[in-house]
Amino acid sequence: MGRDSDKLFRDFSPALFGLMETGYFDTGCSDTVQRILYDIYKNRGCTAASVSKRLHISKSYISRIIKDYEKEGYIRREEAENDARIYLLYLTDKGKTYIETFMSSASSRVGKKIAALGEVDRQKLMEAFSTIMNILKQ
Repeated sequence: MGRDSDKLFRDFSPALFGLMETGYFDTGCSDTVQRILYDIYKNRGCTAASVSKRLHISKSYISRIIKDYEKEGYIRREEAENDARIYLLYLTDKGKTYIETFMSSASSRVGKKIAALGEVDRQKLMEAFSTIMNILKQ
């Protein structure tokens, strides 16, 4: 992605339904931290470099977040079997519980927002998402 598309993604995706506002679910985590934890959840055994690349966040910032949340008990690091310089990232049970609770709350919030729409607006929304997904698959 180019800089414009990176900015669009960073600005648009968290703003979608206002789901990742700091403190929205009384988590105290920023949207960036939530994205990092979610990425580690979805990509068990990933590296900090791969998280950085997928999320377009600097490696130094990812490293700080990992250290902080490892101390808090949300993330654990394991040395890679084939290379002692590489650490694989996993969520602890505490981290998994946090992100699963967040995802459940987010899903509920999205469901309520969609349910509150009229049939015409709901159809427009579904068509818009379909268009977005089709374009992104190209």
